[in-house]
Amino acid sequence: MNTFNSKSFKLLIRFLIIIVTIALVVTSLSIIPLIIGIIGLIIIPSSFINDIISENKDSLYDAFNVSSKTLSKHDLSDFTFYKPSVIILLILIIGLVTIYMIGIYYVRKWLKNINQQEIFTLKNANLIEKIAYCFFAIGIYEAILGLARYYVSYTFVNGNSKLLSLMDNDVESVADFIFSVNFAFVFAGIIIWIIGRVFKYGMFLQEEYDSTI
Repeated sequence: MNTFNSKSFKLLIRFLIIIVTIALVVTSLSIIPLIIGIIGLIIIPSSFINDIISENKDSLYDAFNVSSKTLSKHDLSDFTFYKPSVIILLILIIGLVTIYMIGIYYVRKWLKNINQQEIFTLKNANLIEKIAYCFFAIGIYEAILGLARYYVSYTFVNGNSKLLSLMDNDVESVADFIFSVNFAFVFAGIIIWIIGRVFKYGMFLQEEYDSTI
């Protein structure tokens, strides 16, 4: 029975390594279209993009979360595509994806150590803490990204006060920013960090025990 459980555990770890590896590859590849988008924005003139927007005003309905009937009452002539703000937003998204990649990489490295029978080691404890820091970063970074999305929308309609009034003021104060933090990731990071510290404390007690024998 112990042999069966051991084999099942090893198979599970190997399966998880494969899943995490696939997730790492997919996450890495997702950066490519973002980089292409940034390059395209740098090359393509803003006037050309504004012409496309003016010809496809229906696509703005979902962006402002209003009906076509409501939006049609407002003049969209002042809606201007502001290239720098969009580039900044794409760079921030790349930053978020990069944090995900780093977290997934650490998880994969931790699983590979377990697969090699390296379980209760200082190396694994440090990896667990690094994973926790990635969770912290994602939770806070999402609030920053939300603020950036609002800023992009604001720059688009800054010249049209009526259209600006239709926007949802997602971030109006410091309190709004704090509540936009993804606390699920933050709390998960706290729990994972505690587990990492427990690993380190357990190894400390084991070393103390071994030194007394």
